Amino acid sequence: MLLATLASALLLSGPVAATPAKEAPWLPEAAAYRLTLFLGNLEPLPWDDIETAWTEPYRGSEFSVGALAWLDRKSDIELPKPPDQ
Repeated sequence: MLLATLASALLLSGPVAATPAKEAPWLPEAAAYRLTLFLGNLEPLPWDDIETAWTEPYRGSEFSVGALAWLDRKSDIELPKPPDQ
């Protein structure tokens, strides 16, 4: 029994061919939320960077719009419009 276990362990421990999975791009709102969680723990809070995380496309993203614009297009919920300055 021990010999059979040892033989099967040697056979199964050989090299294996594996195909790596292609990494999917972050959706804009997920990327902005993730970055906001990180930035929210910094002191002092970098409010300009947090605003940029939601209004500008995430760096290296395949999406050309920021999270708020993405949500505005994809969601049935209407976001309040910012007051005119």
